[in-house]
Amino acid sequence: MKKQIRFGVFETNSSSTHTLVICTEQEFNDWKNGKLALDYNKLVPAPEKPSEEVIKEYYDKYFKEEYEMEYNDLSYEGKVDILNQYVLDNDEPQTYAQWYDDEYLEIYKSSYTTEHGDKIVVFGKYGSEY
Repeated sequence: MKKQIRFGVFETNSSSTHTLVICTEQEFNDWKNGKLALDYNKLVPAPEKPSEEVIKEYYDKYFKEEYEMEYNDLSYEGKVDILNQYVLDNDEPQTYAQWYDDEYLEIYKSSYTTEHGDKIVVFGKYGSEY
């Protein structure tokens, strides 16, 4: 196998994930409090939560057979799991709770004050989803 060297490029030969987001401390707090949502690697105004009817239709289409029960019979935690999966499947911005609830990737967060007094937060995920 011939190795290829490419200068100025960071590349791994793995299926690992690395994300990095930098924002102000206020933006981070607004995200934690539901005012903002994470759209890929930027914070945006939080979209309205999908209606329960939309989530129920999604459940009936993709999960009802697997779970073998009606949507209304799911526990609160089960309904939250379905909502979170809906957000992921529909490529919608994530709330802090949805982003944080990740069984595959490690999460990191650090806070800093710049030399000019700006308070920033650096956060992201890393690891392998497999």
